[in-house]
Amino acid sequence: MKRQTARNTKPGVNREFSFEVVGKRTRSGTKANGVETRKRKMKRQTARNTKPGVNREFSFEVVGKRTRSGTKANGVNSQFYAGERRSSPSGAFVDEIHQQWWHQYHKLEVHHGYIQWLFPCFESRGMNYESEALDKDEAKIIREDWKRAVRVIKSYRMMLNFYGMILVDERTGEIGRHPNLAHWTLRSRNMDYSSHNHLRVNRILTSLGQLGFSAWKAPLVAFLEEQVKLGELKNCKPSLTNFWKQTLNVNSKKYAQKTLEVAADREPSIFFYHMENNTPLFQKYLENKAKEDQEREEREKEALLEAEAEYKRAGYGTEKKAGKNLKKGKKEEKEEEKEEKKEKEEKKEEDKEEKKEIKGVEVDEAERRDKNEELAREEKEKEEQKEDSEERKTTKRKREEEEGSSLPSEKKQKA
Repeated sequence: MKRQTARNTKPGVNREFSFEVVGKRTRSGTKANGVETRKRKMKRQTARNTKPGVNREFSFEVVGKRTRSGTKANGVNSQFYAGERRSSPSGAFVDEIHQQWWHQYHKLEVHHGYIQWLFPCFESRGMNYESEALDKDEAKIIREDWKRAVRVIKSYRMMLNFYGMILVDERTGEIGRHPNLAHWTLRSRNMDYSSHNHLRVNRILTSLGQLGFSAWKAPLVAFLEEQVKLGELKNCKPSLTNFWKQTLNVNSKKYAQKTLEVAADREPSIFFYHMENNTPLFQKYLENKAKEDQEREEREKEALLEAEAEYKRAGYGTEKKAGKNLKKGKKEEKEEEKEEKKEKEEKKEEDKEEKKEIKGVEVDEAERRDKNEELAREEKEKEEQKEDSEERKTTKRKREEEEGSSLPSEKKQKA
């Protein structure tokens, strides 16, 4: 038994082992030592994603059948936006994401584990099993804490930049296109053609309402609807009608059942209070924002130059390659050209069929007109004949009457 138990122990260390039967399972180590070992393991598992150099006590709480670190009020999402916890998997602290990931568009596109941390929701944690759904207590903390609220705004602005948009006005939530045409064209095309970004937008809209920025939902939906109508985001039309617009119907039962929201969960963020009263915190925020934007513009120059070069290579705005994406290989381009040719041929055939149908309809209408004209003529002829016959009858009657009146006068003369 000692040999069997000592297999997993550290070599070169002599210790006494006692065996304790738990149900039908035998486990090594004394009862006290086993409990201490499990506690250490739980602390190590919980401390993996916490900020290094910070000593804190962890309390473990059972939620249903799931155990998570931290109290309800200070859950993992609140810790993340406090800058105390990394996103996972393969993530970073929230400030690192804002500073380092802003212009890494390929990373933001292919990485599928950060969006659930930046925009948590009540309903679910999404497809990231290392994140957690937003708890209502920690959502209230994020709404009422200035630093967390500012980080939410930075997350929103970063994702807008990823989609080729900008936050024009923080008071109204107005959205506009990025001033660089190449950046707007490439990023909006990417959003239009990658359907998983449509799901991300739906999560962003839902999370904004629960983190205190519900006033910004309608301007974003209005901008997206405008771009769909203009044909810039034509593939987003189903998502717009079936999902994005539905996030504005906060009073409907369907919305409440899906999002688990109540009116108290849509309280405005503390950010709006400081903005309306122009507090020192808000003035400092504006100063820091101006500095960060200036630094970001310098870093953004390289990204914009690359976007402009790709814009030219792709031939956006030209007659030959308008709307194509040269990130794809030559084989894919040839396949697209074949598909375009097929579509053109199909359109031509459809146009021919429509023309035939139109001609058939025109012929039918002409025949109907001719028939109606003939019927009208026949009716006129009949009416004319009736009128002639009536006139003839009347003339005959008059003649007969005249003749009848003239006969007695002639008889008198003879007599």
